[in-house]
Amino acid sequence: MKLVVSKLITHGLKYAPGPVLMDLRIAGDAVEVVVWDSNSVLPMARAADAAVSTDWRS
Repeated sequence: MKLVVSKLITHGLKYAPGPVLMDLRIAGDAVEVVVWDSNSVLPMARAADAAVSTDWRS
């Protein structure tokens, strides 16, 4: 979780032209992380890099 939050904030600070906000909510055994930045352009989904493992167990 710490790595995911760190990456979201780091990318927001790197690419957004202004403020970045984060909201973290814990409800029971669930965690909701919301990151907002001031960039008016929506992010584009990219194809996964075949060289990078997507298996979180490895």
